[in-house]
Amino acid sequence: MRVGQYEVGTLLGEGAFGKVYKGKHVTTGGTVAMKQLKLGSYRQLACAQNEVEPLIALKDKSHEHIVKCFQGKVMDGSLWLVLEYCSMGTLNDFLLRQLRMAASVKLRLMTQIADAVSFLHANHIVHRDLKPDNILLTGSNGNPVVKVADFGLAKVCGVGDVSLSKYMLASQCGTEFFMAPEVFTSLGYKMYCDVFSMGVIFVAMIDMRRVGRSIAAFIEGRMGATVSIGRALLNNPPPNLSAHLLTSQKNGAFKKLCLSMLSVNYRGRPKAADVHRSLTLMGGSCDIPHRPTSGQGDKRLASPKPALGGAHTLGGAVVGPVGAVGLVGGPVGVMGAIGGPVGGMGVVGGPVGGIGVVGMPVGGMGMPVGGMGMPVGGMGVVGVPVGGMGMPVGGMGVPVGGMGVPVGGMGVGMFGGAVGAVTNISNSP
Repeated sequence: MRVGQYEVGTLLGEGAFGKVYKGKHVTTGGTVAMKQLKLGSYRQLACAQNEVEPLIALKDKSHEHIVKCFQGKVMDGSLWLVLEYCSMGTLNDFLLRQLRMAASVKLRLMTQIADAVSFLHANHIVHRDLKPDNILLTGSNGNPVVKVADFGLAKVCGVGDVSLSKYMLASQCGTEFFMAPEVFTSLGYKMYCDVFSMGVIFVAMIDMRRVGRSIAAFIEGRMGATVSIGRALLNNPPPNLSAHLLTSQKNGAFKKLCLSMLSVNYRGRPKAADVHRSLTLMGGSCDIPHRPTSGQGDKRLASPKPALGGAHTLGGAVVGPVGAVGLVGGPVGVMGAIGGPVGGMGVVGGPVGGIGVVGMPVGGMGMPVGGMGMPVGGMGVVGVPVGGMGMPVGGMGVPVGGMGVPVGGMGVGMFGGAVGAVTNISNSP
């Protein structure tokens, strides 16, 4: 089968919305990856549009650690993207093959990841699904080169002089073990969700613990439950991450950097550019010891077990009590509205667990959080007591998406134009 000037070859992998094949340019013989995205339903169309928008934003730019897109073409009900072929596979598979990788190689990979994310943020793109499976590699075992890929959940947050840090996002999306705490809550989040995900990746690369066949970092909850760091941080009080993560590390610059990236409050996290700068300065002097892997065994994916019952979903809305050892007595409602009062017996009086950025404790007249059923607003920062004045939690209701940017981006009606813009992103390999 041919798509334009490319011959479709063997299947490399597939996901919920598409497949990836190995391909070849019929004239030059250059090897490429060919991603097929079906367009048969509205959901598939939206997924394809999400994938295309970041590529359009980068069509006149390139970065050595971002997967290149050479061409896009709609054919027989599918969108085909011709992408750079990464012969070394995913970072996750590489880590599983190289269990005793040199510390200098790991640090170089981390520096390249931070460089790529810094580039994305500088171009107003939030990836939202950074994880080892979405980081591809080229090069060799001794000198792997990072290529950040898979922009299916990425969001382009406008253009111009407005700082990306001012944009708020709302969609609960990503992979649970790499999601920031604020993404779980539907209170809105910013580009710093990517910094948190990088922090989880960096810790996972050092601690080398697994959930099934995925390298991940996590907290062990009650009864051995495997709890994502982001979800565990929603507990009140949050866990002391230093006691759970990077325990083989000295309390030096590298460990402090990683823990700052995992701050429960996004305001305490560095920007991706600052992470890249710090790692570059560390260079080969960072002492990252090998962590023993023999006899460790796999930690299989276990859904966090709420202390007071309730349900939750992977990468979806939190619809039950927060965390495996959560101390929040009332369930957190869908879309960020508080569904019940805080406290074991429904007694309001303790501080809200939330994301650890509560300005004042809830109390007042003993009213449930949310007053008269008002939604949690704005940035999710509780700045005034609930009750009394009946003010929404989180302040003045900052619009989701920032500056009134529509969540749907360009809209389905513009999709044909979007695909056309991708057609000539760069020269073919």
